Amino acid sequence: MISESSLPSPQMSERQKFLNLLPTRTYPDFSSPRAPVVATALPLSDEAREDPSRSFSVFSASAFVHDLSEEQRSRQRDQDERFCRAHFNGRVVLSSLDKVLQKLGGSLLLEHYRQLCRDSSPLNPHDLLEKYSNESNPTVSLEDLAIDGVYWLSAMSKGGSSSPTSLDYFPSCNRPLPSQSGYSETRKFDAALRPRAASQSTILNIVANIEFTHTDPPPLTYNPLIGATAAVGKYQQAVRNACYLLAFQPTRLYIPTLSFHGKGSVAKLFFSILNHDCLELVVIDDCFGVALPTISALLRTLRTASLYQLGFNPLFIYASLPTSEFFPHDIVPSAVQLSGNAPVQLSGKALSHRSNAPFGRSTLVLEGLAADSAATTAIIKLNFVTESRTWREKIVVDSLYNDSGNPPPYTPELVGAFAALGPVGVTFGTHRDETTPDIVPRHMELMIFNSLRNAQRLDELSVPELIIVAIQLFESLLDVFRRGVMHRDISSGNVLVAGKKLVLIDWERGEILGSSFSVPSYKRVGTLDTMSVPSLMGMDPLPHDDIESAVYVLFKTLTKTFTPPPHHQAKWKALLDVYKWDRSDTLAPDLCGQRASLWTAQNAYTTRFSTQHMFSECGDELRAAFSEVLFSMPLPCSRWNTSTPQERRRGLDVSDTNAALASVEGIVHEMVRSLTALCSG
Repeated sequence: MISESSLPSPQMSERQKFLNLLPTRTYPDFSSPRAPVVATALPLSDEAREDPSRSFSVFSASAFVHDLSEEQRSRQRDQDERFCRAHFNGRVVLSSLDKVLQKLGGSLLLEHYRQLCRDSSPLNPHDLLEKYSNESNPTVSLEDLAIDGVYWLSAMSKGGSSSPTSLDYFPSCNRPLPSQSGYSETRKFDAALRPRAASQSTILNIVANIEFTHTDPPPLTYNPLIGATAAVGKYQQAVRNACYLLAFQPTRLYIPTLSFHGKGSVAKLFFSILNHDCLELVVIDDCFGVALPTISALLRTLRTASLYQLGFNPLFIYASLPTSEFFPHDIVPSAVQLSGNAPVQLSGKALSHRSNAPFGRSTLVLEGLAADSAATTAIIKLNFVTESRTWREKIVVDSLYNDSGNPPPYTPELVGAFAALGPVGVTFGTHRDETTPDIVPRHMELMIFNSLRNAQRLDELSVPELIIVAIQLFESLLDVFRRGVMHRDISSGNVLVAGKKLVLIDWERGEILGSSFSVPSYKRVGTLDTMSVPSLMGMDPLPHDDIESAVYVLFKTLTKTFTPPPHHQAKWKALLDVYKWDRSDTLAPDLCGQRASLWTAQNAYTTRFSTQHMFSECGDELRAAFSEVLFSMPLPCSRWNTSTPQERRRGLDVSDTNAALASVEGIVHEMVRSLTALCSG
């Protein structure tokens, strides 16, 4: 544990202010879940609706790093178009500056902004326009962007005040961010609001993203992120960069973006905040004309705000962690604190895989160092869930622990939990057309578990270690069902190992047999690329689905941790592409057919046969044998060439607990016997 008195007092004071914006949720009434609500979102344009495959033309030099090839630029533009069309349809909400500031930093930030508007004394518009124009020059230097030796955005934000601040604006001068902790993109950020003390902008210290283009802004009568024009393309890049920030700073609640569009005095500023529900957008016209005092006050407001007023999570304390993964003055969570509990120090290690898709179910699992025992630690799980699922995980875990004399060894003990309302200040309307999807607001949950120390992901294990864990996994899933529960989301991020023991986490989608609260409103539940085929098809759940998902988790680990010799790498990459691991754009029917084919009789033309042959050809016979054992499992749906899936499951019903248990017991016992023989062999 670390004491609260050892933390910086200004940061603790700011945290406390923002904790008041996150009132604790009580247990909801699961018997009457609320219907989804629809955001008052900007609709699709006719152009985007009629020709969804159309790409847009080349846009200004500020859009990409200047030494990218035209092919690389074209590929990046197409990726941005597909990404925004897939994720932002119906997710862009037009708002007012006051509402966005209120949401971002509460009433204190809004009042601070209004005070700065009254005190603002902007610079000469001619000087600012000259520097803004230079932003689109691919060979720009710092001198070209400075006013009296200060970057023009910083000079514009001073407003006559010379008082020091901890945050400042910095240009990138056409350089991409350095590679860091899994971030290796070639795209750049035109400028950033970041700590003054940082030596350079990195993916972990950018507080607000800033983009520039002389291209006219996209019209606001329809979604400015979906279309085929150059203007849409530049804004897509700006918001895609915000998505990268949210992916690499996953404890944050909001990512602000300042995106300047257009030439001269008619330039507009798009000020937006991205959260886990939508992108809320403000448009300020005539940036360097009548709106100059507004822009100056806004820049000053952001520059002088606290981290918690700029979208950082008040349940966390942020600092720079002295490890090789971080640059000096990167902003990373160093501790977490729930009301009434002492702060829990974090190790800096994430146990979950990074989520790069916005608006989906987002789960972050961090390792803590809070336990008093040298053998145990804390696991901190931050999740964004819909209202009907708030507190579900606590209820499921409590159910597993009902037999206090026999606690499950594979599930960490829940020692602290917090659930909050959804985004403060979000307004949802009733407008809807055929292009606008339902937006279900997500609520933040944070849970702290006691667990064995030194948790690892499966991809950190050797193949012999993975086989031992596989035995524990199948036996544990059998025990889960004996306790009257099904996990229903066995995935790579939810199966960990600590102290050579299996750790199952993320019970939020769990089913408690006979409990009305756990009956979902839909049957397709789980993580897409490891979901069982019956679940993909929307069939009623059985414990066999967790077992089948476990097979995919283990097989995925075997394939993704395999490194063939150089002359086999191209062929291996093509094989991996077929499995579509970690692909957010995969359709369930396509994945269903691909997964089903893994269980059929194999020949030289099938993907699994080719995969196992590659293992053997490269001398990894144990990996090949492990794969073969996994798919020899006689699951009810695993012999797809003999009958339809429905026929194979006929006679098995989760309501007949004894029959379902007898079936899954036989399967697990046979699998454990085969894996044990593989270990001894």
